[in-house]
Amino acid sequence: MPRSALIVDDSRLIRAIVRNMLEPLGFDVSEAASGREALLQCDAKSPALIVLDWWMEDMNGPEVATAIRARKDAPQPRILLCSTETRLREIRRAMRAGADSYLLKPFDKDKMAHRLQRFGFL
Repeated sequence: MPRSALIVDDSRLIRAIVRNMLEPLGFDVSEAASGREALLQCDAKSPALIVLDWWMEDMNGPEVATAIRARKDAPQPRILLCSTETRLREIRRAMRAGADSYLLKPFDKDKMAHRLQRFGFL
């Protein structure tokens, strides 16, 4: 059975790039263009993995991660926060918000595969 992944990014191009990395690895991929849309999709079906952008218009990545982690009765996905944010203080904030790992943009399929391997998906 394919594992499910939700890509959350306000950039259609980034969503397509990440989709092209995940689908060949056996993931059933859904997309959301905003934090609120991501939370609605998590209500509808619980993804095993969320690849989450930091900077979006309605909610930022740490806010989305916090909202997902606050759902105590829902399955808890692995959250991979992706951003150009390099300040250690901000990366720590994202991890405290509930991200399981952080990936600096731009990234490639090898870096993505390394994180997925650390999560136990590969």
